[in-house]
Amino acid sequence: ATTSVAYGAYGAAAAIDASGIFASAAAGVALPAFALAKRDERRIERFWDATALVANAVVFLLVGLSLQLERVFHEPLLIAATFAAVLLSRAALAYVFVRLPRPRDRVRGWRHVIALAGLRGGLSLALALGLPHDFPDRAHVLDAVFAIVFATIVVQGWALEPVLRRITLRPG
Repeated sequence: ATTSVAYGAYGAAAAIDASGIFASAAAGVALPAFALAKRDERRIERFWDATALVANAVVFLLVGLSLQLERVFHEPLLIAATFAAVLLSRAALAYVFVRLPRPRDRVRGWRHVIALAGLRGGLSLALALGLPHDFPDRAHVLDAVFAIVFATIVVQGWALEPVLRRITLRPG
């Protein structure tokens, strides 16, 4: 039923030249208001979690089949510049733009977690793979996205656990 609602909202929006993505999101937000039982909500959540897992697995499989590692490492300057841009944007978000509501609610080290927790994955890869084959520099975009996904999942994912162990999780 939720799949029908999502596709139905998308199709209805597309028929009137509106955003299908926003329509699907709005339908998902509105759906619980239609008196779903708690048990149904849990089942729906499990269904979409499993669907997301399968979709991510398919995306990573497609990337693995289309990836040429020698080409990825052939552009080290592109990879380094892209990774630096991602790190700088995450640092700006974590340390400059995100504000705490009140000083007494501060949790020590939370900004480090925000900076490290910006892991990229399936959505970025799916968007890059969805580019038309005649898109200018499509191969470079795919290489950069793969490198960022790999680096953020492996490097940032590895660094996140020690940071989480060291921060103070109670207000201080």
